[in-house]
Amino acid sequence: MSGLQISTGGHGRWLPLPLEGDVDERATAAARELTAQQSGDRVEQVAAVIAGTSRLVRRQAEQADREGIPTFLAWSLLPGPGILQPGPVALLRGFPLAADATDDDVVTTIVDPAAERFGDIDVDRLETASGTALTVRWRPVVRDDDGTRLVHEQRAVLWPDREHRALLALSLYVVDLVEGGAAAEPLAELAATVRWSLS
Repeated sequence: MSGLQISTGGHGRWLPLPLEGDVDERATAAARELTAQQSGDRVEQVAAVIAGTSRLVRRQAEQADREGIPTFLAWSLLPGPGILQPGPVALLRGFPLAADATDDDVVTTIVDPAAERFGDIDVDRLETASGTALTVRWRPVVRDDDGTRLVHEQRAVLWPDREHRALLALSLYVVDLVEGGAAAEPLAELAATVRWSLS
């Protein structure tokens, strides 16, 4: 995606995760901002959580990049402004898209309609700083080691650019449906601030 420009507005519930640079240094800086007026021990604990999450996201991003799916930005959802505990991670990624792709094609870029799922694939629209985007929610069914069926949830906001044959996707995946429901509004609020363009 050459000539890509992306900007997002700040959001009190979303903590940006560093995808580049020194993980520990950037995690400590973020922890200091989150834990202003708190003890040094608390700063270290929060920095360790941010660093651990960032390393995991970086590994996932490196794997996706090898598959031709670049990861541009990542955030961790906070339970409340300034409160940190491990939670859902939202990723902003790029996908190739055919110039004549329909909306159904856009959705199936990230959703396998043939995969086992619980319920329907819910598709809607969201007005954002980059125009109208598609919102998608689906609940994949996975099986654990003993064959038990587990229902997970994935949510995504999709911006197709057919002219440049590209799709920008902001998505998160959770194993707890209550957590997925709680993340819906913050994800939409974050998506509403996304501005992007290709030249």
